[in-house]
Amino acid sequence: MEISLMVQSRAGSDLPIGVHPVLRLPDSPRMASLDFGGAPRAWTSPTPVEPGISRFKSDVRNALLTQMPTVSASGAQQTENMTRLPLPYPTEELVLVVGHHGSAMLTNHDESYSVSVSWDAEVFPACMLWLSNHGRDYHPWNRRFLGLGVEPIRSAFDLGAIVSRSRSNPLWRSGIPCTYSFSPEQDLETTYSIAVAEAGAAK
Repeated sequence: MEISLMVQSRAGSDLPIGVHPVLRLPDSPRMASLDFGGAPRAWTSPTPVEPGISRFKSDVRNALLTQMPTVSASGAQQTENMTRLPLPYPTEELVLVVGHHGSAMLTNHDESYSVSVSWDAEVFPACMLWLSNHGRDYHPWNRRFLGLGVEPIRSAFDLGAIVSRSRSNPLWRSGIPCTYSFSPEQDLETTYSIAVAEAGAAK
């Protein structure tokens, strides 16, 4: 499935932009694998996504997805492999992935299929992973929801226009653009795609 996106602007503006595919995860822990092309590096949310629930250490920059720093309830520091999902404990995490080639593939080994999301990395230089791993215990989630958002973005996480515009934020300072310069003279036209394949046939 290929989705076309056109944005027409009546006035010039610098704004964050992103799309929001959410993929199903298997019920069994570690039975899905996540793969990015390129040399992906991960940034964790500047603050805990769900205080008291989120496990990833806040404001970590340029970590490996296979070695995400975590903090336990006792304060002990460990690492977590975010490429094998779902995790075996409740949590809610936001992770920004950069250094990719504009694609990510999630393989569900329980059900023998893969889902690939592809996008234009020039338009969307980051991909925000929203891991909802039975972490939200309030209505309407009630610790039932299990999914992975694979969200191509040009934004400072989901922190809004003011933070994303600020050239002093750490992403901009690292060369990662967080807004798109819209113009009434030039529409933004881009596409992204979602593909499903049998796991044995996945490329």
